[in-house]
Amino acid sequence: MKHTSKNLWKLPVLVCLLGMAACEERADVVPVDADTKPVEVSLCFGFADEEDGYNLSASADTRGSDSGQGGAFTARPVPAVRTRATEPSHPDALYQFYLMQYKADGTLMGSVQSKEQITAGTDFSTLVTLTPATNCQLVVIVCGKGNTTPSIGGSLANVQQQVMDADLFKKTIPAEGFTQDDINKMPYMLHLPCVNVTSDGKLQSPDGSYDARLLLRRLATRLTVNWEIDAALKNAGYALKEVKLCQVPAAFRLLASPVETQWGMTYPSEVVEFIDYYRLTNASELAAGKKTVWIPANVRGTSAKATSPYYRTKENAPTAASYVELVVDNAVKKERLYYRAYLGGQESTDFNLYENKDYTWKLSVKSTAYQTDKRIQLLDQSPVQSTNLVETSNCFMMKPGTNICFNPYKHEAKMDGYNNRLSGWNPKLTNGSTLAADKQITDVRLLWQTKDDATSGDLVMGYAISGDDHSNLVCITDGSDLQKARIHVKVPVSKGGNAMIAAYSGNKIVWSWHLWITDYVPQGITSSVTYAQAQQLTQNGSVHQYATTAFKNGGTHVGKVVMDRNLCAMAGGFPGENASLLDFAKRIGYLYCWGRKDPFFGSIDGTTNEFNILYDEEGYGQPMGTVAYSSITLVDGNTLEYVIEHPDEFILGSSSDKGQNRCSWYNLNESSSEPQYLYNDTKTLYDPCPAGWKTPHRTMYVGWNINQGYWFDEDGKFRATGNTAHKRGGRLYNISGQNGVPSPRTKDNTAWFPATAYRSFDKGTLVFTSGSAAGYEGTNTFGPTGSLYRMYYSTMSKDKLSEPENGWGTLGETNPYRCVQE
Repeated sequence: MKHTSKNLWKLPVLVCLLGMAACEERADVVPVDADTKPVEVSLCFGFADEEDGYNLSASADTRGSDSGQGGAFTARPVPAVRTRATEPSHPDALYQFYLMQYKADGTLMGSVQSKEQITAGTDFSTLVTLTPATNCQLVVIVCGKGNTTPSIGGSLANVQQQVMDADLFKKTIPAEGFTQDDINKMPYMLHLPCVNVTSDGKLQSPDGSYDARLLLRRLATRLTVNWEIDAALKNAGYALKEVKLCQVPAAFRLLASPVETQWGMTYPSEVVEFIDYYRLTNASELAAGKKTVWIPANVRGTSAKATSPYYRTKENAPTAASYVELVVDNAVKKERLYYRAYLGGQESTDFNLYENKDYTWKLSVKSTAYQTDKRIQLLDQSPVQSTNLVETSNCFMMKPGTNICFNPYKHEAKMDGYNNRLSGWNPKLTNGSTLAADKQITDVRLLWQTKDDATSGDLVMGYAISGDDHSNLVCITDGSDLQKARIHVKVPVSKGGNAMIAAYSGNKIVWSWHLWITDYVPQGITSSVTYAQAQQLTQNGSVHQYATTAFKNGGTHVGKVVMDRNLCAMAGGFPGENASLLDFAKRIGYLYCWGRKDPFFGSIDGTTNEFNILYDEEGYGQPMGTVAYSSITLVDGNTLEYVIEHPDEFILGSSSDKGQNRCSWYNLNESSSEPQYLYNDTKTLYDPCPAGWKTPHRTMYVGWNINQGYWFDEDGKFRATGNTAHKRGGRLYNISGQNGVPSPRTKDNTAWFPATAYRSFDKGTLVFTSGSAAGYEGTNTFGPTGSLYRMYYSTMSKDKLSEPENGWGTLGETNPYRCVQE
């Protein structure tokens, strides 16, 4: 394998600790120490040849043969077709050159930047703030011709967060047929993580060897996908409907930040944004049978379970591995199949797409034998039918791979949100005896769904038949009959997630329901089930009774239990001292405006990412809806009817509203007590919790303090008063009421309250920063504070575990909630 380039740039570099008085005009120097004598180091740069992903070393028993595939679908890497006769190999100069020296801990020691091009053979000498040192790091980045952004500098961690404009690779530099001017714009980089700079002017590896040639590597990966469908299938009425390249990092990061995982060293992190890089549906694009693109590197490691191409399945692939999916449709048979091929190197266990490498994959669809090949999935286009009748609430907890049905006109709530008793019917739809024409449900549709692994993974509801027909996911039967009406829902096997479905009368939404898709099944206390038994019977988690006022004799929740996680969360309990940011984020849950039944997503991956979190019925990312309060037509002086018809829209006030105590989604009047019963001690029509559970009274958090709930500090220690606020932070509550963290620590004797994000009323965007990260828990309690009415909530910060307060509990902002047994 070749690693050399014809063009080399010799840079005699002065490693300098003197104060710089002058340097070349084109070089910007960042000096450091002023006491050490300059040392000249001769560095010689070149460009590494791009490598063919097919030619990477592979063990004989794991190479990508077609054995065991049964002939239905083959997906294999093939040698790249070389086009060097027409395509230049490398840039003809170093454009926008940066060189940085770092300590082993990533602290910047010195740097130099050339704002102009450095042509081949140039003697580029300048005073550079490199320091004689052992075990230091060197980073070289060549941004490419004309690419003046981003501004590179700071710590190593900062550089690892900096990205190039994706349009450079998608629109500016063609992936095929590029010219010399095109490739001159390509960024290149080099990271030497452990080198010595000697006082006599040598650059050495730790073992003392020295290589004068420093070879820069192309930042981008080049991927070519070829596809074909067997003629016999075409003759039988099967046609290619779509080609998708999925689960690709959205950003081109200048420098990788590898993380050790069960799959090996991987990058980028699981918490970055992953996207569908392209979705080809145009007839001419599909007929071309080929697509070549530049993509960011996606190194996901290896899976020992993928012993042959046949076993490169979702179950065996590492998290966030990139894949291509071919969608094949037969309109006459109403049959649609999804053929998935995970990408990587030639070994069947290899799921890596490295920078500076070219990968070519060939996909061949030969039959529809999905029954014997797990890489092929059949989309069932028949309407959902379920006989699993469940009680109607605003939230349904569904285990992956299950189905339910419910009567949409009924409701298990006891109160209507205005302190009036209910009789088992939803008064916004019917009185139980009559059904108005404009309330009759004529259709049910998916409003949004998530993926089952943050921005990667699979859709938790799956694909609908079409944008207008969601009946294979959710459907209505007997919508004109109050007694017989049923909404049927099914969810596929997944890791879990969240979704929202809505019932329509004509084109208007009349009600909506949240689906919490999770394998967590909490058990409540009954006449025959004790507290200890409820903990044992709870599946994939626990339930708790806190040592707080609500669970003591005479308390609001005495004889009941509370869930071990926030509503919508994908996991409960403390994830572990060494858990990833994504594992911590899975415990955050979604956010609710007090009094509203429908959720808004929080930080699903530990970031404030707002894109590609929610997806529609065809798998396209969609933004969270927002609407200005000023644009809403009020009914009875409030927005309640509007939010029923638009459950996925977050209501925004203005900055002046926020500053004038008008931070209320309901009526922009915090002096009004009118919404005080929307949540209540007795479950209401707008309570967001599933059947048998409700939002908690404020006394559930009365009687605890920081000594009973230690903060998880950034150094991995638990402390009553923490040192740092950070996104992996939170408080671990000892539910016995004793001080400190119990030993042994179990899911039954502790409750984890994570740092969470919130949404502001004036902007609606997520607020979640490491320097001020804290957790919040909402309650159903609403009351006066001075002349204002606000909700009570608790705060869990590095120096606080508060009993509920309502001084800042505005209805316009959001909080997580933890459901308690009714």
